[in-house]
Amino acid sequence: MKDIRFFAKPRYKASWALVVGIDNYENASPLSYAVNDAGTLRDVLTDELGFPASNVTYLENQEATKANIMKSFMRFACDDVELDDRIFVFFAGHGYTRIGNRGDVGYLVSYDSDPDDLSTYIRWDDLTRNSELIRAKHMLFIMDACYGGLALTRGLHAGSARFLRDMMVRYSRQVLTAGKADELVADSGGPLPNHSIFTGHLIEGMQGKAATAEGVIIASGLMAYVYQKVANDTNSNQTPHYGFFDGDGDFILKAPAIPDTNGDKKDDADQLIVIPFPEEAVSPNTVEYKVERIKELLEDTSSSIRLHDFLVAEVRHFLSETSDEQFPLGDSISTERLVEKITRYDQLASALSAMSSCLAYWAAPAHQIVIQKAYSRLVDRLDSGSGVRLWLALRWYPIIRLLYCSGISAIDGQRYDSLATILHTKIGASSPYQKEQTFIEAVTRGF
Repeated sequence: MKDIRFFAKPRYKASWALVVGIDNYENASPLSYAVNDAGTLRDVLTDELGFPASNVTYLENQEATKANIMKSFMRFACDDVELDDRIFVFFAGHGYTRIGNRGDVGYLVSYDSDPDDLSTYIRWDDLTRNSELIRAKHMLFIMDACYGGLALTRGLHAGSARFLRDMMVRYSRQVLTAGKADELVADSGGPLPNHSIFTGHLIEGMQGKAATAEGVIIASGLMAYVYQKVANDTNSNQTPHYGFFDGDGDFILKAPAIPDTNGDKKDDADQLIVIPFPEEAVSPNTVEYKVERIKELLEDTSSSIRLHDFLVAEVRHFLSETSDEQFPLGDSISTERLVEKITRYDQLASALSAMSSCLAYWAAPAHQIVIQKAYSRLVDRLDSGSGVRLWLALRWYPIIRLLYCSGISAIDGQRYDSLATILHTKIGASSPYQKEQTFIEAVTRGF
């Protein structure tokens, strides 16, 4: 990180941008609105945010080759780009993630990228490393693409206050991406017609919805605004990723009290800017929500009835989703089918495993009966049924996983009363010829 505070001025001398949008790829599936996104964003920069049209490089479709994108980006390392400049980089197109020895590696897919030749992709690291050669104090990368391998920090915590002029004399390199490696970008359905969800909210934020009461738009505020809007949009399955990869300044998109790129006047006005807090609404269907709800109910012993109802509802959901109708017992055997079923079992058992782990760790004596009632319902149907022997046996897999998670939590919390409750919960006989058994006896036979 560079300390440029004694050299930088609290204003921008020049503004530069590289804007890329690719709908039609040479070797990849097409997109619908990437070019629209890029074109509108270019217009917002030039018409509303003070970027001279001559300083904005715009590449779309066949112009957006790897060579052209990298040449346009490295152009910012030329001598006419100075310390007190700002650079905005926007890419709308496909992203790609490859797992390396040290974790995920993220790539941008240019127009001419070849799926069989990784060297034709643009590695994200190439942009971050080369940004060290660019003198501009502030750079903001915004990527309407999903990929991994980003090592970012959030900088100051939400709610922290900073003076605007202090932000402008500190070095910064900031990034906002549409999603993470395992997510698909929604190419439509956003708040604006003919735009993606991500860029639709981004455009609205840049046009003023991410501004403070004084009309100031900073990168941290814009990124928090877009994060909140995209993560909570009913049409979105994306979670934007944002932060710093270098520096602790902040890219200023709009600040009425600060001279713009052509302003030479002295202005002693300054503003205290509060770093915004993105309201990260949690869906009731997520594991995170269910764990937090269990913790809330465990805090109060008088909530045993609500705890029982909440846990039993999750058990019912688990039993429904893992029924023999959902996991047919007559399927042919293959490695692919086995892996598919195990993966689905893992997904369906994740919430119940986490909730049960919380119970095992924090349950009070009054909650032990809730544990018994929940566990007694999990295995009473697994001793019966006909079908392929492998699939019959595999039904026990999520139960064994559940017991493992709960048992480790109970031991870690030294809650041997909870462990005993789980192991010795009585399981009813599934037929007149069977004897009543304990949970651990049933699971051991299943194992």
